[in-house]
Amino acid sequence: MVISSVIGDTLILVGSCGYSAIKLPKIMVVFIQHLAAADLLFSLVRVLPGAISLTANNDVVLGHVVCYPAFFLSWWSSGAGCFLISALAAAKFLLVKYH
Repeated sequence: MVISSVIGDTLILVGSCGYSAIKLPKIMVVFIQHLAAADLLFSLVRVLPGAISLTANNDVVLGHVVCYPAFFLSWWSSGAGCFLISALAAAKFLLVKYH
């Protein structure tokens, strides 16, 4: 899951920033970029340390130095992802209605 998330989110960010591969209105592309960044952050700070811990038979390998910031950043990125999905839906509705 970590590998697919990192590869997918990186492809979205590179494709939309570097090559303009996504042909959508600019606001939709910005929401998709921010959503990919929040998902990438969640994957790196919450899923990856959890996978490392499970591999080490539930031992705390990374310690409290990683645990507390990872908890804070995972809540932040999850909340940001929810708001970005809501904003993406609202922007899509407004584009369909007023465009």
